[in-house]
Amino acid sequence: MCYPGDRLLNVKFVIPESVSCVRLGDGCSVTGQTVAGVGDLNQGPAAPELSLLWRFFCHLPRHFTPTPIIGGFTLNFRSGRLAPMNTLNVPTIDIAGLPDNAAIVRQIGEACEDWGFFQVVNHGVDPELRQRFLGACDEFFHGPGSIKRSVMRTQANPMGFYDQELTKNVRDWKEIFDYGADWRDANPSCQSQWPAQWPQLQVTLRAWFTACETLSLRLMTAIAQALALPPETLLEGFVQGHTSYARLNYYPLCSEPLARDPVSGVEQGHLGISRHTDSGALTVLVQDEVAALQVYRDDSWHLIEPVADGLIINIGDMLQVWSNDRLQAPEHRVLASSTRERFSAPFFLNPANRTVVQPLATDEQHPACYQPINWGEFRRGRAAGDYTDQGEEIQISQFRC
Repeated sequence: MCYPGDRLLNVKFVIPESVSCVRLGDGCSVTGQTVAGVGDLNQGPAAPELSLLWRFFCHLPRHFTPTPIIGGFTLNFRSGRLAPMNTLNVPTIDIAGLPDNAAIVRQIGEACEDWGFFQVVNHGVDPELRQRFLGACDEFFHGPGSIKRSVMRTQANPMGFYDQELTKNVRDWKEIFDYGADWRDANPSCQSQWPAQWPQLQVTLRAWFTACETLSLRLMTAIAQALALPPETLLEGFVQGHTSYARLNYYPLCSEPLARDPVSGVEQGHLGISRHTDSGALTVLVQDEVAALQVYRDDSWHLIEPVADGLIINIGDMLQVWSNDRLQAPEHRVLASSTRERFSAPFFLNPANRTVVQPLATDEQHPACYQPINWGEFRRGRAAGDYTDQGEEIQISQFRC
């Protein structure tokens, strides 16, 4: 018997004969059957493998997606694919039809609710600009140290180069270069710094900023539609003087990357970036082919494999507050490596300093979970904690009602 909100899932997949069980999360009731030697029903028998045909009757929230563990593999119900247990198959969404395609809006809304992460393709960002931008990242970080130090970040100005950033009061294994949109804002809150020796760097990075800004606002419109909110309700904080910025990340080789001790089971070593959530509204990430971004889900860390020519999207703390916890900012981290360096570049869509962020989707059954948050004050507190260890880093949990 199915109840309102239940989901009936029919899943067929092929796994090695040695696998004997499927474990689901709590709250799932399962009936099913195992048929030996069936293989692909369209291609005939595939012995000695087994084909498992399961029917799941689950009394679950509307957007819950169960992930069974199958002998070291996870099954993604949306794609029907098996993947290594440390890989999280976040949805990949073709967004060419935005903003008018209701099916795409629904996919984005479900991805935000289910995962907090998704990848986008056919996003409209020029692939040649992408290659120039990643090339500029390489050129900057492999350039002379004296040039990088000439644009060093300070406590007064968070823009520029830095190699001692903290995340949750822990030193990251990375170098960064941050820049904003101060070239077009009348009264910028901080000033980007540019190496005088590389004038083309500024041209390329500004073009990338504009492309990511355009994409992120398209996605914010879709998210507002998925939340049944007027788009202008979410976008009004980004119309003029918003504090969005872009970052270049370089992860050099690390002699002691994070590893789990085989005896104690304790993780020891360095991370590229420690576990955290993004403080703003939305993040657009471009990276090279080296997979290192991990998302925390179901009590474990999962690696996100980047899709060719795709961009990785995740929601941040402010969208969690605006949605009144309907959307959850995902906790994530970045691995360090002893064998491969890595480049990535997030664009952080942040509202204007004057913006007061508070829950929008509230009623008698869903009262506000957060007190109003002044974004400018919140961001200054987070930036101070990133620059130097000044005690506990500010979090939205401190504003819960």
